[in-house]
This record gives sequence, C-alpha cells and structure tokens, in this order.
Amino acid sequence: EARTRGSTRDGVDSMRIAWIGASPSEGGVGGVAYALITEMIVRGHEIDCFLAGDPRMLPALPATPALRVFTAGDWWKWDRWYSRSRLGAFATGLISRGIAQSQMTRLLLSQHRWRPYDIVYQFSNIEMFGLQKHLSELPPIVVHPETHIAGELRWFMREAELRRRCEPRWRSAAVRCMLEIRCRRQRRDAAYASLVVCISESFRSELIRDYRLHA
Repeated sequence: EARTRGSTRDGVDSMRIAWIGASPSEGGVGGVAYALITEMIVRGHEIDCFLAGDPRMLPALPATPALRVFTAGDWWKWDRWYSRSRLGAFATGLISRGIAQSQMTRLLLSQHRWRPYDIVYQFSNIEMFGLQKHLSELPPIVVHPETHIAGELRWFMREAELRRRCEPRWRSAAVRCMLEIRCRRQRRDAAYASLVVCISESFRSELIRDYRLHA
C-alpha cells in the first residue's frame, strides 16, 4: 500500500508502529510503557497498541487519532481458585498473558494486512507467542525486554542453600522447571528480533552472553 509519510519533530520519517506487550500503568514496568507510548506519539509516530487485560484498568492515554488500542485476554482475576496462592497466581498469570498475547498476535496480523506497519515494538517480554511464525510477512521486530530469565535462573541456583531453609522442595522444583522452560524459550525467540533494546550496559552484556546475541 502506498502512503505519504509525514515527518517527526526530529526531522525523520514518521512510522506506523504496532506495540505489543506490557500494558501502560502508573508505575513500574507499566510506567515505562506509558512514557514510551506517549513520547512516540509526541514525536509524531502513529501507534496501534495490542494490550492484555481489562481495558477499564488502563490509565488515560493521549486522545489522538495517532493512537488506537486493542485489548484481549481479560479473564484472569485476583482471588479466584487459580490465583489465591502466590505460585498459582504466578503460573496462571503467565498462562493468561501467553494466551492473551497469542490473541493479540492474530489481531496485529489482521491490522497489518489491512494497513502495513513499519515496525513491531514488543515491550517487556522476549517470548513472542506466535509472531515468529509470521516473520516473512511482518516488518522488523524490535524487542525491548524488561526481564532476563537466564539471569534469574542463575541466581535462583546460587540461592539453593538458603531456599532449602525457607520453602518446600516441591515449590523449588516447580519454580526451577518454570525458569528453565522460559530461559530456553527466551534464548530461541531473542534470535528472531531485528533489534533488541537494552535498559543498561550490564543488561546488554548479560543478554549477549546468555542468549548468544550479536553486539
């Protein structure tokens, strides 16, 4: 599809961006998401956000034609049978986000076929949940991770003696299994990204070492 590009305030071409990943909120990782989305809009880019969760829980985003929001996967709730324990909430929360991201991937693909994106910006997660199957029809994927599971697994193993005194063996085994599965998944999916944005130099070094990325 041919389209006329505008220019951002920096004098570069404006882009049509598909944002997928963590939802904006008032603080933490969500606060970073909010700041990035609003700054991209201020700089003249057009953004479609594909977000997991209840749309009523999202903070007020800029009211502008340059921003559209699509949501999926709002079935997960606190204080249900699956989320009353810490381990249950963590495990089912991961499953819920994985299902939601797969749904959002399908939405993203349908919008891209209708009006193509210039880049896909995946924030917070390295795991792609379906995007890797469509690399040939998608634009470059930029991954901006806020988690590094290989590093978490490394410190989890170093704390084995302390863990034996603090928690039952079944819980340690369950957490180790989950971390190992996610570590393998992140190592595989990181290779599909065209660009990885790192939050610090040390974080960059860890990703290069653990996931065999190229500097």
